[in-house]
Amino acid sequence: HPSHAERAVQRDYNQTMKTRQATPIGLFVLTAATTFGLTAAFGDMSITVAAPSPPIKLVVGRQPSSTAVAGVPFAQQPVVFIEDSNGNVRSNDARVVTAAITGGSGLLLGTTSIPTVGGAAVFTDLAATLAAKLTLTFSCDSLPPVTSKDINVKAGGLNRLQLLLPGETAAPGTAAGKTGLPSPRAAGEAFTVTVNGADAWGNVAKVADDVYLSSTDYRATLPADAHLAAGTRNVSVTFNTVGTATLTAWDLDQP
Repeated sequence: HPSHAERAVQRDYNQTMKTRQATPIGLFVLTAATTFGLTAAFGDMSITVAAPSPPIKLVVGRQPSSTAVAGVPFAQQPVVFIEDSNGNVRSNDARVVTAAITGGSGLLLGTTSIPTVGGAAVFTDLAATLAAKLTLTFSCDSLPPVTSKDINVKAGGLNRLQLLLPGETAAPGTAAGKTGLPSPRAAGEAFTVTVNGADAWGNVAKVADDVYLSSTDYRATLPADAHLAAGTRNVSVTFNTVGTATLTAWDLDQP
């Protein structure tokens, strides 16, 4: 059994441990003590309490789907982690990660800014409107942004017919699907009209439906009914009456 002197040294050691507490982050050294003329031969002791490394990077822990349909949420939604220099997830960080389209254009639908929980930003309903290859870039405060792998977005199903008159330009990936206004035409002057089968976001849907054109100018020269080729068709139209006229496309294969 330990002697009275040895027990006294042990109590002195325990009391020293209580009174010399480590700071939350740092190092303290406990050296040998002397009691009753005896040296407590415990030797030197070092205890290090490691500080969490600061956040330095964003990491795409789960990539978005590699293929998608315009306007439809990705089947696999991205998850982005905030990590320190050692690759540890900063589970106590409360930050916001924002997603944006950078490799491509069109709109990014859904909740694009997500607060982190346990160091992870879990996106749930992102969708792209433009039928094209694109990438997403994720940003958070001053951390370097990180980019996803490619996402190949294809057009959705046929939603409407789109007419492009002189002065108008297709704008796929937008709600309107086109920009500009029709420019004036002289009576008796032929002009080219583009007819597209389009999805809800103005992307060309590659259908072969039969299309018929009508006009409020009863004297207009209109093309014969014809099928779209890969969702599009260029036709020649002539208005022959001075004034304002409209042109309407009809899909003969749709009820």
